[in-house]
Amino acid sequence: MVKKIKQWLLYARAVALPQSILPALAAICLAVAQPDFSILYALLATLGVAVAHLAFNLLDDYCDFHDNDTFVRRQMIEAGKPARGGKCEYLTSGLVSTKKLLTIIILLLLIACMIATIIAIKRGAAIFVLMAITAVVAFSYSAKPFQLNAKGGKELLTGIIFGPLLVSGVYYSACGTFTSNMWIISAIVGFSVLNIAYVHAVVDAETDKAMHRITIPILLKNRTLIAVFALIFAFLPVVITLIGCCTHILSWWYILIGLALPRTIALAYYMLTFGRKENEHISPKKWMGSMQYWSDIQAYHIEWFMIRWYLARNTMSLYLLLIMIASILTWIIQ
Repeated sequence: MVKKIKQWLLYARAVALPQSILPALAAICLAVAQPDFSILYALLATLGVAVAHLAFNLLDDYCDFHDNDTFVRRQMIEAGKPARGGKCEYLTSGLVSTKKLLTIIILLLLIACMIATIIAIKRGAAIFVLMAITAVVAFSYSAKPFQLNAKGGKELLTGIIFGPLLVSGVYYSACGTFTSNMWIISAIVGFSVLNIAYVHAVVDAETDKAMHRITIPILLKNRTLIAVFALIFAFLPVVITLIGCCTHILSWWYILIGLALPRTIALAYYMLTFGRKENEHISPKKWMGSMQYWSDIQAYHIEWFMIRWYLARNTMSLYLLLIMIASILTWIIQ
């Protein structure tokens, strides 16, 4: 049983869970200062967010498999073009049937709905409203007839789901209210996650073109513009933090986010040099953060992709860790 759970966590890309759990924890740390704070409902909301995240990762694989995404990727790799292999391998290899995959997706979504219902009994109908909006956006992202991730909405929708929707949902679950500093933090989180999606879109642009998908980099076309937007998205969370501090919506403790600048600068460098260096040598450094399964990544020859994705994810993770510390310090010292 434990082995099967671990296998499904691998299929559902549990490695990406920091993208949802860390924003949830940041929302909890911010909510601690509110009078009606409840650790029980805060943790329940975090669990629900994680379960839903895994479900929608699997749904994304299901949709990609039916759209022949993996076939196109394989063709590109065989032609010597840059493409990320290994996606949906559990489906393409026949290890898991699409019927079984759908069963697991539905099971996970039912668990998330049950958790939301428990929270709504305490906090009211606002939880169902946030959950419904998130579900519509998430389904529209991957599933037909909309599939907005292929029509220019991938980066923006990802930022909205894991930023304002997730942070406000967990925050409200934890303390039963909305506040101005919560919306600033949700914007910081949203743009941090949007940055991850943008990095993904830039390095996966050739595959997206082959699949006739539209992303921000494909819309921009020009390499210089793509690089400019990479810089904007990389540094925007820092800029928003400074605005929040200068307007006194956030305390000056949040300036701690500046400690993440080395990773931000490294990410900016890797994005500016993407596609400009032939046979670039990829060598992760410890200060860049955790980069799991690197030997497997090398076996698939996707270091060029994962170094940038991991660095974007790890930069976001450090932002959120620093936001949590700043929130707790603000609560203790105020």
